[in-house]
Amino acid sequence: MPAAPDNDLSAELVLRAGGWPARYARVLLIERDGDNGLVLVDGNGDGAELEVEYWHHEANAGWRGGSSSGHGPLESVTSAESWDAGDFACALGRASPAAVITIRYCGAAYTRRANEFGLWGFIHDSDSRRPGELPAVTIGPPDARRNPGD
Repeated sequence: MPAAPDNDLSAELVLRAGGWPARYARVLLIERDGDNGLVLVDGNGDGAELEVEYWHHEANAGWRGGSSSGHGPLESVTSAESWDAGDFACALGRASPAAVITIRYCGAAYTRRANEFGLWGFIHDSDSRRPGELPAVTIGPPDARRNPGD
């Protein structure tokens, strides 16, 4: 994907620079942390096949799309999944719209709210001192349910 000089990672930018047909495609989620972005795109607008994309911001070139992979249909998105993406860690899931989600990573707690599609996301630089540490997710406000080992 070509670089996009815009400073803000927006749905319009993702569709335009990512080569998605704006007539059909829709961006369901954008989550960013510094120079990294996690984007979930519905390429046909029907929820049948989602794509997870990683975006990176470069000071002189703006946002540039990185790797992309299929993520299945919207109805199959689980409540929470976490993974190590090399330079960053990610989590993504589905809950009731407006539900509060707490993510714990590297000793800190982060709060997200599910959007109108019930989707939420998290991306963070891989700065854990514990190799392989993944974000731990709780559906509910901070301390509503404690994660084992906390």
